[in-house]
Amino acid sequence: MIRAAPDGTLWLAERGGFSHPAANALVRIVPTDPPTATVYPLGSGKGPLSLATDEHGNVWFGVSDSSSAIGRLAGVVGPPANGGGGGSAGGSAGDGDSAAKPTPGAVVVKPGSVGVAKVGTPVVKGESITVNQLCIGPPQEPCAVVYLLDAGEYVTGFPGTKPRVATASAGRKTKQVVVGTKSLSIPGGTSKKVTITLNAKGRAILKRDGVLHTTLHVSQKRKGAKPKSLKTVKVTFKPAKK
Repeated sequence: MIRAAPDGTLWLAERGGFSHPAANALVRIVPTDPPTATVYPLGSGKGPLSLATDEHGNVWFGVSDSSSAIGRLAGVVGPPANGGGGGSAGGSAGDGDSAAKPTPGAVVVKPGSVGVAKVGTPVVKGESITVNQLCIGPPQEPCAVVYLLDAGEYVTGFPGTKPRVATASAGRKTKQVVVGTKSLSIPGGTSKKVTITLNAKGRAILKRDGVLHTTLHVSQKRKGAKPKSLKTVKVTFKPAKK
């Protein structure tokens, strides 16, 4: 159940019932872009069935888990948007945003919309691979993705060893070397074909050994958080047929 308040905000009744009593709450939504919300938990046994706002700053709601209770959340609705007295949500978002302060116990919810990156199956062609990158989310939330190709190369300097591909023999020490990288950011709701090309080191190994076994690591950069791993897959390069 959702209703428009005179100050331009929207109010939602969330009923968890007996199975999810912790979800019982009233939610004040400010229709900005992106919207913001304030959650007023009601507690167990107080599931709101419906609600209505008045012009005196109150939200009234029926309680479905009780035979006689009517609830009132006081002082949470601001003055009518644009100075009017109607119940339309057509007022500016700014009016609703500054209309009333959350009461003690309320939980202010920050916008949670983020771009979520999806990466397709890599396709090898010569000295490069291509993948399709998709960003799911609003346009203002881009997806920043980093692609890294590494390979196991024999460490030089050990007696009787020469630089060769790591899979040529067992029991010989190797180190990981980066043979290709790519960084890309695209807006939410869009997709793009991404090409990662071998660098000089990768091309040299491929030319020398005739095959290059690599691992593609794909991760998404996130604000204020560690990068999220999206994909790790083995990729083998072979010289293009003439």
